[in-house]
Amino acid sequence: AIVALLWAPVQRGIPHFPADGPHLTLVFNVFAQWDSGWFIRVADHGYDVEQSASFFPLYPLLVRGVAEVLRSTVIAGVLVSVVAAGIAAIAIFKIAQRLVGEAVASDSVLFLALFPFAFVFTAVYSDALFLALASWSLLAAQRQHAILASLLGGLAVATRPTGVALLPALLVLLWL
Repeated sequence: AIVALLWAPVQRGIPHFPADGPHLTLVFNVFAQWDSGWFIRVADHGYDVEQSASFFPLYPLLVRGVAEVLRSTVIAGVLVSVVAAGIAAIAIFKIAQRLVGEAVASDSVLFLALFPFAFVFTAVYSDALFLALASWSLLAAQRQHAILASLLGGLAVATRPTGVALLPALLVLLWL
C-alpha cells in the first residue's frame, strides 16, 4: 500500500485533486482514479459538458453537500462512499440473516468486502451509494414496506442507470 501511494503521483496523466494539504492529497488521490474525475467534476461544476450527462446526479449531489462542510470534494467523495458501503453491509447482513441465518449473513458481508472489485466502495464512485440504496430498498420490500421500498428504489435509480433493474425484483417482493 505504501509503495502504491508513493508511486501513483509519479505517473503521468493521473489527475491531481487537492485534498487539504500534500499528505492528504497523496493519500486521497489514490481513491480518485478513472471515472472519479467525472464525479468530482459534476460535484464541483455541475453538468457543464455534454459527457458529464452519463453520470447520474444523486452521488455528486451528496458529495457536493459533504464537500461544503469538509472543503474537499475528494475527501467528501471517499467519505460518502465508505459510509454508504457500511450502510449497505448492514442491509446485506439483515437480508441474509432473514433468509439463511446469522453465520451465513456474516460470511456474506465478509465475501462482499473481499470481492476483487470491492475497491470501488472506497473510491469516488457511486457504486457504494447504489448498493446501499438498492439493498435497503430490497430489505424494505421484504418487510412489506412498499412506500419506503419505492422511495429507496427511486433514489437508487437516481444514482445509477442499473437502478431500473430493481423494479421487477421490488414488484415480486411486494406482490408476494
